Amino acid sequence: MAEEFAGEVTAVQVRSESWLIACALRGMDDDAQAFLSQNTSVGTNAGRVGLDWPGPKVPGTFREADALPLLFVPEDPVNHPAVYFRSAVPEFLSELEINLAGGEEWLMLCRFRAFRQNQGGSPAKSVQVQIMEDLVIP
Repeated sequence: MAEEFAGEVTAVQVRSESWLIACALRGMDDDAQAFLSQNTSVGTNAGRVGLDWPGPKVPGTFREADALPLLFVPEDPVNHPAVYFRSAVPEFLSELEINLAGGEEWLMLCRFRAFRQNQGGSPAKSVQVQIMEDLVIP
């Protein structure tokens, strides 16, 4: 902690961290939408997956049951690290951009939020950033 102006740091406290990976879902991918969103339905005529709001998960609902492992592998896994979230909750961002003009790309922003789950009474690793061959995936 330090004074407001020109203070000396005398202690540093470990703070919680929030790990996120953000990405963009390009095109109308039924499998990805159904996998990532908790509020979807399948159309009766075209059979395509669509988003519904509000769905069964409303504000205040706990999302631990929706968590899934996520492994991001870079294009060059020898020189760049991979990122592994042991438990990640997928979320679509509300800044959805649906281009209705012909030839425009459909784009949906989404993110994965990592969180720590207890395993055998002790907290498990929630995030690993390593070269692929050094990554430990249970």
